[in-house]
Amino acid sequence: MEFANTVSMRIAGATAAARVGHELAPGETVTLNTKASVYAYNTGAVNESVSVLVNSRV
Repeated sequence: MEFANTVSMRIAGATAAARVGHELAPGETVTLNTKASVYAYNTGAVNESVSVLVNSRV
């Protein structure tokens, strides 16, 4: 999965919060190799959109 953002976000499991999870700086991306649910916590004051690209291999 790849995430892109314009404000600071936290990427984690269901416990994602203001100080929990991988901090994703504005414009940064992260690639994860997982089948588990992934959550994004918006640390900004405005609504944020997150793009997710899922690449599934059989």
